[in-house]
Amino acid sequence: MHRWCLLFILMSCLRFAAADDFVSSQKGSSNSTTSKTGKGKSSGNATKPVITAEREAAAMAFVKEHHPELADIVNHLKESSPKEFERAMRDLSRASERLSQIRQRDEEAYELELKIWQARSRAQLLNARLQMSDDEDLRKQLRDALTEEYDLRLQILSRDRDRFAERVKSLDQQIDRLTRWRDEGIEGQYQQMTKGARKAPVKGNSPTKKKAAKSEAAK
Repeated sequence: MHRWCLLFILMSCLRFAAADDFVSSQKGSSNSTTSKTGKGKSSGNATKPVITAEREAAAMAFVKEHHPELADIVNHLKESSPKEFERAMRDLSRASERLSQIRQRDEEAYELELKIWQARSRAQLLNARLQMSDDEDLRKQLRDALTEEYDLRLQILSRDRDRFAERVKSLDQQIDRLTRWRDEGIEGQYQQMTKGARKAPVKGNSPTKKKAAKSEAAK
């Protein structure tokens, strides 16, 4: 009975965390998807991602490597509750694939995001156990895990801020350089682009026409 309680509490925590991760990953993008009518309502026909054998294996390998205790619990669901197992696989697969995408872009960011996932996963498991049996040691471990996650999120934000600050500094330097050399830059490009251009003929009597007119008058 205790195992079933732990499993279902943990799965509800995982679903909540997956939704939280999805919202976090969408920061900076559009907050909602508008429909063709402009009312911003979704169609509600979105299909759930299919968990193939390959995705399941990848998700399980990810959990076994980074949170073995959770992997043991999830394995019990495969036989006892296939629907809950499939739901857990979707959540874990989404998390592992998101981290994999981050790793391709930024190894340092990946390490921080992975530590956040581990801290959150530990907190969820501790919370599930705490719901079953109140224990002071579990409370302390839960607080420690939440503190670690909180500090890691602050670290990521500080890192992003520093990177943006460097980008802003670079842009300011470019703006200053272009401002100081504005006229020279424009003139230099103008001269370069018109260097090979032919001069337009002057309207009116050209020297050739004037010479022909004199010759005709002499006759």
